[in-house]
Amino acid sequence: TIVYIADTTNCEDLAFSYTNQTSVSTGETLTYTWDINGNQVATTQNLTYTLNDAGIYPVILTATSSFGCESDTTFNMYIYPTPEEPILAVSTPICPGDPITFTAEGEPNSVINWVGPTNFTSDEFVFSMPINVDQMGWYTAFLTSEYGCISDTSNIYASILYIYDFDDF
Repeated sequence: TIVYIADTTNCEDLAFSYTNQTSVSTGETLTYTWDINGNQVATTQNLTYTLNDAGIYPVILTATSSFGCESDTTFNMYIYPTPEEPILAVSTPICPGDPITFTAEGEPNSVINWVGPTNFTSDEFVFSMPINVDQMGWYTAFLTSEYGCISDTSNIYASILYIYDFDDF
């Protein structure tokens, strides 16, 4: 009986693994072949592999006994696209304490995560806040798609035009 343990969904460019638990009641030695999309990719008992393009890929695991008896199973591997990194923009406030606005564009139905100076975090695509000198610096964001695939990061520098407030004069 052909038995395997695997998650049949993954993101493009990430390795996935199948654990083969196939056995034969007579206890004879088995050899294996793994075919993905019609191409043999391995002859090992277990499979670790990476698919670089999103799509649905038929996977065939074939077990052959030392007597030449053969059994196989076919299942589909679903590979989801990795989103492009978000496109970021930020306004430039004139003085400390003025509002700054961050905006991000990215794949529909995705979630965004921002991090920045002074332990800043946000999950909003557009937000405003007052900014002070200690909050100037690099802000980084990445997207997580509806399928759980994570983009590369994007960075943007937030600054204040005049870093001195009225009392400093």
